[in-house]
Amino acid sequence: DLKGAILFHYDGKPLGQVSYLSSEYGPVAFCIIRNGRPDAPPAFEERRGLNVVFWNTGGLGYLVIGTVPRETLEAMADSLAARGS
Repeated sequence: DLKGAILFHYDGKPLGQVSYLSSEYGPVAFCIIRNGRPDAPPAFEERRGLNVVFWNTGGLGYLVIGTVPRETLEAMADSLAARGS
């Protein structure tokens, strides 16, 4: 379920965050920032007990984060990346 969207500034750059609530895994955030970096395929990390998938396309950085299992989070990221291109 979509819970909200908010705009921030991070290091002087606009950052958008869309928040969801999974009935199975809890909160999930999808973030987009204009970072000017070259395209990079999705990569996975664990940060402070949260699973994170991040990638760059067209000068924008994307990140999906939550307690969702890795395989599920990677599938979410793949779906979001496909919609953004």
